[in-house]
Amino acid sequence: MTTTRTHHTEQFVSFWKRNFPDVNCPPFPKSKDQLSLGVQLLMRAEAPQLWQNLFAQSSQNLPADTELRRQRGELLPSDEQALLDADLDAEAAECRKLGEQIQQLKSAKEAELGRKRYLEEKKRQEAWSNADYSSRLAMSPLTPQAIQQAKREWGISE
Repeated sequence: MTTTRTHHTEQFVSFWKRNFPDVNCPPFPKSKDQLSLGVQLLMRAEAPQLWQNLFAQSSQNLPADTELRRQRGELLPSDEQALLDADLDAEAAECRKLGEQIQQLKSAKEAELGRKRYLEEKKRQEAWSNADYSSRLAMSPLTPQAIQQAKREWGISE
């Protein structure tokens, strides 16, 4: 039976061997200050769950609304920085992925709307190109301003 510490030790050794194969593995870190800045950055980027398991003390320092969303499993992309500040990197990564997914959906929706507008405009242009003169006049009704201007130019009173 493995304990949590043993499991985290195995994860740490695996992380170290994978990223620093030619460097002797240091003692199991009890705080993030025992790791160089470069190792800290790499672990946060490559093994956020390990970072969180090793160094996240508690979520007491989270804003109350973020903590509530965390408890409910309803984190938002905007919660990412608060989670990073609390060393909850794995959950922050989930927020980042959610934000990326939302952005991709927005981009896809905008692209689809642009495509629809393009096709509508293309259809309108084709109809205009294929129409005779009287049909073209019917396709572009006169605006009230255009009517008033024509009346002035032609001397028609109301």
